[in-house]
Amino acid sequence: RTHDESSEKRIAEILQKVSKNAPIQAHQISNSTKYDYSLNSFEKCWFWLFYTVLDKRANASLFIHAREILEANKIFFPQDIVKIIDNYGEQYVLDKITSLLEQNNFPLVRDFTLGKFGPATAIIEAAKLISKYDYDFDKYYQYQLKDNNQNKGLAKQEILKDLSAIHGVGPRMTAQFVRGMVLKGNWEF
Repeated sequence: RTHDESSEKRIAEILQKVSKNAPIQAHQISNSTKYDYSLNSFEKCWFWLFYTVLDKRANASLFIHAREILEANKIFFPQDIVKIIDNYGEQYVLDKITSLLEQNNFPLVRDFTLGKFGPATAIIEAAKLISKYDYDFDKYYQYQLKDNNQNKGLAKQEILKDLSAIHGVGPRMTAQFVRGMVLKGNWEF
């Protein structure tokens, strides 16, 4: 059947309501009905980007495992990654992230161009991207709006383009990230 504009809006409202009350990660289970699943902090937004750039249709628990490994070694947050790059160079960080993941049995997807260094490269490039906006996802969104004369469609295209420049990130992954930032964050497109 064909839906009129009113019914399409109602369907959209229902989907937004379902999304706002659902966890961002399929494995996330709350012991409270009042848990906030929104992307309302830098930490949550960064994890969502981290999750997205590593997502090769693997089990979600793998990304939690990767986070725990890197966090324990103070090389998870983009501020730490960029600081270590500034102090020791990008190759050092690339080797460090790769070896930490490898030593802890994180399955490294080997690609044809970077081999086992693909996941670490994606993490580093994502960190560098958000560092350009003072590690602030709202600033990133607002910058894109301003730079595109408040045209949300153009801003969205620029964000998708930025994300697709991260190694190994394709259209499904870029759309996944933006969808999460709209449904669970405060981005509007």
